[in-house]
Amino acid sequence: MEIKMVEHNNKLRQLVRENIKVVLLDIEGTTTAITFVSETLFPYAKLHLKDYLQDNWHNDQVLNVVSELKIQSEVDKSKYGIEVPQIITTQTRSQKDNAINSVVEYVKWQMSLNQKTTALKKLQGYIWRDGYHNKEIVGHVYKDVKHVLEQLKKMGKRLCIYSSGSVEAQKLLFGHTCSGNMLSLFGGNYDTKFGDKRSASSYKKIAESIGCSLQEILFLTDIEEEAVAAIESGMHACIVVRPGNKLIDKIENYHNITSFTSLIGS
Repeated sequence: MEIKMVEHNNKLRQLVRENIKVVLLDIEGTTTAITFVSETLFPYAKLHLKDYLQDNWHNDQVLNVVSELKIQSEVDKSKYGIEVPQIITTQTRSQKDNAINSVVEYVKWQMSLNQKTTALKKLQGYIWRDGYHNKEIVGHVYKDVKHVLEQLKKMGKRLCIYSSGSVEAQKLLFGHTCSGNMLSLFGGNYDTKFGDKRSASSYKKIAESIGCSLQEILFLTDIEEEAVAAIESGMHACIVVRPGNKLIDKIENYHNITSFTSLIGS
């Protein structure tokens, strides 16, 4: 078994060294603990949601995202029925509290269902931005990540992110990590505006945006369905096994690693 693992790692390193021009990275469960979003970011957004809206209610950015949330609430009402909280819109300051309370109720309802709509992610991103800047949030990355990404960049590899979190949320995390500011390592950020991560067409769009062939990209993820979609598109994929990640049957059918060091050797 150990001999097979050594052979597997050697083949993966050879692939990275000789064929790969771009390493495309998932975040949650790959570069970052799978619990970081659920145990740090989501609770922070929920706790500070109302205060943020009260402090920034007449900010154009906030008003725009509230309008987007209202549109989404109508979509959800058609899908889920009358139990969906409805957003009250108002132009008068006297009705501000009622309007804010309605947004808070709807956003918390979305979060309870673990929805990942664009409007919700935008608002969460705005709240997290304050948290990062106030040093109340520090982005988690595994200890092996920064060193290996630095080495890959020295090898001439382009590093990009593809996450369900918004591009702003991605940049906030990597700009404020426990290993320092890592933004300079990355040459591209992609979110679900490019499509669902479990759809092969999304990876084709990203490759087109990057400007290289699918066969020259290696996607790192902890989710089997995402790896399958990337492979179906023509990309290479590697499943990253981290503490707390979902166990995958027959993981030996895929490239797989427990540390980024396996990409370059110790």
